[in-house]
Amino acid sequence: MAYATPIVFVVDDDVSVRESLELLIESAGWESQTFGSAQEFLAHPRVQAGPSCYDAGEATVRTMKEGAVAFLTKPLDANALLRAIEHAIGRSRVTLRREGEA
Repeated sequence: MAYATPIVFVVDDDVSVRESLELLIESAGWESQTFGSAQEFLAHPRVQAGPSCYDAGEATVRTMKEGAVAFLTKPLDANALLRAIEHAIGRSRVTLRREGEA
């Protein structure tokens, strides 16, 4: 089964971080969309629930229960970020495959 290019959403208030992560993600072959705040991200019409990576904070337990794959803190380790994204995409593909079989 062919899949569309995965989209990785980046939410960070620091424009230089967003730009750096955008370059890293796109160099790994994924599409990225960046947002300057959680409110901006949540207001985006194409955002759908699914596997996610979140920054550590008070919502850690709640977001893990809601499907977060990893919690990443700054300074980010590029390899850890790419592994977390790959894991989230793999988990999403498994879910999509199961839904297609149902």
